Amino acid sequence: MSLSTDNFILALRRFIARRGRPSIIYSDNGTNFIGMGNSLKTINIRRLETSFTPITWKFIPPAAPWWGGFWERLIGLLKRILRKVLGRTSLNYQEMEIVLCDCESQLNSRPLTYVSDDPDDLYPLTPDLFLKDIRNSVTADLHKIRSTDKK
Repeated sequence: MSLSTDNFILALRRFIARRGRPSIIYSDNGTNFIGMGNSLKTINIRRLETSFTPITWKFIPPAAPWWGGFWERLIGLLKRILRKVLGRTSLNYQEMEIVLCDCESQLNSRPLTYVSDDPDDLYPLTPDLFLKDIRNSVTADLHKIRSTDKK
């Protein structure tokens, strides 16, 4: 994997296929993001307006990296989860992709509001509630399934 504009375009296409087309994207000033922003400017939007909603790209100021603190915090949380899950394990591409999807699920199921001990209280607000309708996306542990199949 490289940080080229072409690879970023492929990653953006995967994101759009999974989550839908965003109307606004905020990013830092990485060369791959700048390249994509420039590519979007060259598209004749008027010709595509009937079937294509343009994506507005907003860059943080070049000398103000703290403006990206929100997503940098999420990246830090993801790295922390990966360190705990992987340790020194070496994975192939497909295994790493699955681990990242599991980590994404964990990050998106974290509570954003107060969590009460009272079972009659409402469920806490989580990012998952905004992203999908499914309440719980945890899959059964495959090693447990396999061990019960053998018996």
